[in-house]
Amino acid sequence: MLTNIFSYCYFVVRNIAGGWGASNPGLCKSKAFFSVMSGTPTAMYNTGVSVYYFLLICRQLTEQQMRKIQYILLFFPFLWGFGTAMASLFLDLYARGSNGCWINKNPKGCEGDECISGANADLYGFWFVYIPRWVSFCVSFLCMTLVYFKVARGGEDGRRR
Repeated sequence: MLTNIFSYCYFVVRNIAGGWGASNPGLCKSKAFFSVMSGTPTAMYNTGVSVYYFLLICRQLTEQQMRKIQYILLFFPFLWGFGTAMASLFLDLYARGSNGCWINKNPKGCEGDECISGANADLYGFWFVYIPRWVSFCVSFLCMTLVYFKVARGGEDGRRR
């Protein structure tokens, strides 16, 4: 739900700013902030659902055990998105690039040392966005594959029902 709100804010700011590449640096930073705030947490929430199904179906956790884990599955993606978006804002990593406003080292069309917006912006983008998304994808794939094989076997005894 929260990521939907931030995604909506991103698209509103994007449309106000006139498409993907905003010429206004403030609107560009707003677009990038909401993009980082909503993109990776959405992947993490999907992974949370996969882990929830895995624990419920394959590990057969009780409802009480699941309640303890639910808080982690719900709040970690939000904290990750908020933390990385705020850190990117404070480190001045947002700039206009070829794909729009994002974590970029050099603003599009700008040359020279005075144009560098954030030191190691590429590295931060890799650690803040790409690695968590790929880890989320791999964990989701693994959990759903294990759930599939558990259901396909028909349960503990291995017979189809």
